[in-house]
Amino acid sequence: MRSLLVDPTDGDLWVATNADVYVSRDGGAAFEPTGLGRSSMAAGWFGDNGPVVFAGTPEGLYATRDDGSTWEPLLVGDGLAADERI
Repeated sequence: MRSLLVDPTDGDLWVATNADVYVSRDGGAAFEPTGLGRSSMAAGWFGDNGPVVFAGTPEGLYATRDDGSTWEPLLVGDGLAADERI
């Protein structure tokens, strides 16, 4: 485990690991991989424009707005992804 994040809106636990980002919706009894499929250094939460979870990886910065169902690249490689808005 590299970082632990508690979603302040629903108590979900997010864990960044060297293999994926995992989420627990039952207080930590079980964790499911979100499918990012990348080594994640840290996870963070931002809620001013709706809940967004960010994951920093060696390849760049990714975000999910749908509880980990899909991940959007924000900063990848040497520059910004095509859609630079967060």
